[in-house]
Amino acid sequence: MAVRIVFRGLMLFHFPDTGPNAGRLVAWLIDPAAAAARPEPRARAARNPRDHSAEIQVVHGAARRELIHTALRPGDNVDIAITGGQPIARGQSFGDHVANLERIIQRGTPAVQGAARGNPNRQLVRNVVTVDRGLVRVKDVMAWDEGAFPLGGGSGTGNQPSSPVRLNFVGSEFQGHMASEVIVEVDDAVRVQLMSGNGALNGPRNGSAQPRHRHVPPNTVEILVINYEPPAVRPTPWGLDFQWLFDAVGYTPASLVGARFNAWIALGTQYDPGLLATERADMLGGPQNDVGWPFPYIDPARPLTALTPLASPRNPPVCPFAFTDLSVDQSTAIGQTLAAESDAASVKMATKAPAKPAAKPETVGRKTVKATRPGKAPAKKAKAPAKKKAKQAKRAKKR
Repeated sequence: MAVRIVFRGLMLFHFPDTGPNAGRLVAWLIDPAAAAARPEPRARAARNPRDHSAEIQVVHGAARRELIHTALRPGDNVDIAITGGQPIARGQSFGDHVANLERIIQRGTPAVQGAARGNPNRQLVRNVVTVDRGLVRVKDVMAWDEGAFPLGGGSGTGNQPSSPVRLNFVGSEFQGHMASEVIVEVDDAVRVQLMSGNGALNGPRNGSAQPRHRHVPPNTVEILVINYEPPAVRPTPWGLDFQWLFDAVGYTPASLVGARFNAWIALGTQYDPGLLATERADMLGGPQNDVGWPFPYIDPARPLTALTPLASPRNPPVCPFAFTDLSVDQSTAIGQTLAAESDAASVKMATKAPAKPAAKPETVGRKTVKATRPGKAPAKKAKAPAKKKAKQAKRAKKR
């Protein structure tokens, strides 16, 4: 049985070597709105943090109702125990693309490097999800839909599809392509058991050999864990909520002023100055709204990964995913032949006589008699066979 556990949204991963969760992946699902009520000075670095809410979906093909996400209330922790498969191990993609907070601080500005570190702030942790088996890797990295939301501002042109983006960090020299989806995979599991404060989630899950819907392969259990803020009308090319990961592990805020801060201001002013002003006032502290923790923004110098058009844009191969626009060069012999056949078919369709309306049955009482076609005389009764006519004539003579 295959098991896939997908994580998306604002969360902090760690892998304890000791304690009750030793050898497990531990995901802290962060809700920065909890910081607004805290009395400590570092809580006041943000005046209006965005609330995040967590949901989980467990799909294994048993019924369509499992497609509905289950909300995780604060404190509804989930332990996922898997029998079979390898112990927790991190693939190279995890180390390459999941941001390491300590490395970000090490490459920070003098003010960021000099910020003190205290105890972890568990008040920011809304839920905890643990997994005890599987390969942990990055499935997707951050992307930007330039065709709909140009970083330079204005309306989208639709000229470019979504593509991966390189991120810089305000307050640090850290940069690169950052994960947007982390997945834990086990290909040879025997059993999956969920244990949670939410009783509806408790119990074993087994993949179905014949799923009752098309959202999961046979013999597979897929679990999706998300922790998002409410969506906005326009996406934001930076992530101020990333700051709360630093707060959760105990770092204190510091001045973010520097070259990267200025580059972020320039990007925001070009993209949406109103959004920039609102987010800066709500989520940064200090008299000048420049105090907080490092956070990512799209690198304006090299924002988009170049995509190569198909070798013949007018003739993409037939796609198994149904996104196909097959066209043929009319100058070629095959193109002329197909065009002629297409034109002939179009003419036939245009000159074809309109179809006659369907016959309507005539109903008498509870019985329905055979309908006659409109505009057509009723069929004549078939003549009696010659043998039958001879018998009728013989009877007539006797009379």
